Amino acid sequence: MKRVCPYLFVYGSLRPAVGHPMLRRLQRDAHWMAGGYCTGDLYDLGSYPGAVIRPESAGRIYGDVFRMRSPRRLLSVLDRYEGCGSRAPAPREYSRVNIEVITAGKRIKAWMYVYNRPVQEKNRIPSGDYLTHSRALGRRRYVSKAVAMQ
Repeated sequence: MKRVCPYLFVYGSLRPAVGHPMLRRLQRDAHWMAGGYCTGDLYDLGSYPGAVIRPESAGRIYGDVFRMRSPRRLLSVLDRYEGCGSRAPAPREYSRVNIEVITAGKRIKAWMYVYNRPVQEKNRIPSGDYLTHSRALGRRRYVSKAVAMQ
């Protein structure tokens, strides 16, 4: 059986500082490693963010890197949470992709959920940091993108 990348990069509701209920599941099945960033653009989707990866982007998306204990099992749960599992209706809001993340001065490959819909009508988050953006808007401690799957 092919080995699955054990790293996950999160930039929105699953960041530890957000405090979303789904974080408990992530912390149970993965170990927080460090903060990091990837190249791309972050958008405000209303009550949560969406990341778009474009080769030509000069922007950065800031987030956290986790090492998953059982990647296949946890990714299956997260796919459902992110609405990109096999049972999610098409077109799916997110796709899971393997990207390059810079963390602690190193480049690693990690899974990331990227926004899969048009962003022309969405507001770009210039800082690339969802935490800073939400605090500036006075948003509550956590957002509810989907029902937490404990």
